[in-house]
Amino acid sequence: MFTAMGRHLVKFHDQEDPDPRNQPRLPMQRQYQCADGRWVQNHGNYQRFVHQFLEAAGNPSWGPDAVADFGKPLDLETADMWVQRFEETFRQRTSVEWQEAISAAGGACTVCKTVEEWLDHPHPVEARMVVEVEDADLGRMKQPGVQVRLRGTPGAIQGRAPLLGEHTAQILEELGQSKPASSETQRSMKEALTSALQGVRVLDLCIVLAGPTCGRTLAEYGADVIKIDDPSRPYDQSGSMDVNRGKRSIMLDLKQEEGREVFFELLETADVVVENYRKGSLAKLGLDYESLKKRKPGLVYASLNAYGYDGPWSERPGWEQLAQATSGMQVRRGGRDDAPMLMPYPVNDYGTGMMGAYAVALALHERSRTGRGQSVDSGLALTAGLLQSPYFLDFEGHRREEPEGRGLRGMSAFSRLYQAADGWIYVHCNDDKARERLLQLPEFSALKGQAGSTASSTSALEDASLTSQLADAFCARPVSHWLNTLAEAGIDAAPNIGIGDFRDLAQVREAGLIVTREHPGQGRADHLGNTAHLTATPMRVGHPTPLLGTDGDEILKEIGFPAERVAALKSRGIVSVP
Repeated sequence: MFTAMGRHLVKFHDQEDPDPRNQPRLPMQRQYQCADGRWVQNHGNYQRFVHQFLEAAGNPSWGPDAVADFGKPLDLETADMWVQRFEETFRQRTSVEWQEAISAAGGACTVCKTVEEWLDHPHPVEARMVVEVEDADLGRMKQPGVQVRLRGTPGAIQGRAPLLGEHTAQILEELGQSKPASSETQRSMKEALTSALQGVRVLDLCIVLAGPTCGRTLAEYGADVIKIDDPSRPYDQSGSMDVNRGKRSIMLDLKQEEGREVFFELLETADVVVENYRKGSLAKLGLDYESLKKRKPGLVYASLNAYGYDGPWSERPGWEQLAQATSGMQVRRGGRDDAPMLMPYPVNDYGTGMMGAYAVALALHERSRTGRGQSVDSGLALTAGLLQSPYFLDFEGHRREEPEGRGLRGMSAFSRLYQAADGWIYVHCNDDKARERLLQLPEFSALKGQAGSTASSTSALEDASLTSQLADAFCARPVSHWLNTLAEAGIDAAPNIGIGDFRDLAQVREAGLIVTREHPGQGRADHLGNTAHLTATPMRVGHPTPLLGTDGDEILKEIGFPAERVAALKSRGIVSVP
């Protein structure tokens, strides 16, 4: 969860916080209601997406003004004008008509679907984001498929969930047949590694969040990650600080042939390439896997996108917002009878980055055994299925009674947010004994005699009544009282606090989850620290995010470029310096 909060955890100590009134307002990146009452998530503030949308909408004459306005922070009046125009435009067609028209024009738009609609949609079914297994109790059941795809050594759902204890005899029998580790394994165990990916070099071609998170995660476990930045691309300060720390940066123009030649020489020293562009878009530059493996047969090549690399939507553009919209997340948060609503953090972006690093690690493990490289890939929509696993299921007779909607405060009377006298607190009783202990507290003595009030099968009406009575009691005392009282009773509880207070909690700092460091050109700043611990080869935060291009000279010198060649590359704009 800390990883998913990402850029929201970044705090600059030596700079003023941005005025929220000056935050960008993005009419292209929001939900719009259509003629059928359904909602779509539109996206794409880049010039080409603006023109593609306006062509699909039949309003190309708006293009010059839209591009001019969307290329800068919008004042409230201008933003409202465009939103009103777009609202009127989207009401002219159905949601599916807009999804298909904008996608056909090359733009980014999708219907805000329910999870069951996505489970039946042709794209996740054909792409095997959704698979069917024969469950021992429930029969044919839909569930998430394999989230990352290794093209050389693919994974697969191994079968249904076992019955409890089903394989006991088989496992015990195998214990008597175990073999000692091979000499090869014993040798590898003796190697003195200080980090899990020590000696691995990664060329990171990624932009925005998911791809750079993959590279950062590999760096955290010891890889030497070289971030190859586009000199013409703008970068968000807090986002870059979050996902590019621990890397080295070179600004290299890969659109020029000479820039690609430099890249190919870097490739000779590398083990991994990571990219997150649209499927097939790097092939025109000769930077796709099929082209690069001819130069480097043992290469591990990771690709991350919005909809995955299989199925009819694999070439469609997309971002976090579209993955949330198409997979059911937005409808769940907004509620089926209300407007869809984004999750507060880009969980699919960060999750896909971490799963991409997982896929790279699997491929490197396989390569260490066979010497073979391969391509691996994943997408935001695949991660959305994984993160919704408790709800990303369907079988005959399944009744959807999932938590959803803007007013959601928890799962039941015994697991929810309650308002205390001076704040909010989350209370969780995980079994009947904990429920009994809660109702035995003096503050709830009036509820002791309620029949069935502690049963996990309490009816919805009984649960609502109990919730109301508990809420009245919680309001009478402050948060500190409830935290102490509930802790003494062995009941789980936590204060509901804002991200700023959370970032400054002593236990968060002591655990190294948030660190404060000096950053080149930015001064002191907070950002995410270590979120996982390996005792022998510990995760590392890595050096602060460098200024773009800072490490170019060092990187080129390492691969044997003489100073005069580096100077010539700079003079022609192939390599840029900060």
